[in-house]
Amino acid sequence: MIEADIAHNIKVKHLASSIGISRSHLTSLFKAAFGMPPHRWLLQKRLETARTLLTDEARSITEIAFSCGFNSSQHFATAFRARFGVAPSAYRRSRNRAAAA
Repeated sequence: MIEADIAHNIKVKHLASSIGISRSHLTSLFKAAFGMPPHRWLLQKRLETARTLLTDEARSITEIAFSCGFNSSQHFATAFRARFGVAPSAYRRSRNRAAAA
């Protein structure tokens, strides 16, 4: 359900009620299964999806940021750099250079 609609902020409360458990129970189950709370897992999924999309030069970085659920390209760039150690634009350039070689 989360991955199917990665661009939208799905609330943990909504997820929990859709499967008939409490929010805290879902959070506990999530941490046990994935080693992190749902909101952090969602951020990781968004960043991984964005990293894959960055290889498509036809799409702007801002477009990719919004399609992956980020509220701004700046927030996306900050989160991407924190996760992967490089700005999205630098990542795109390095991947395209590697593909051309």
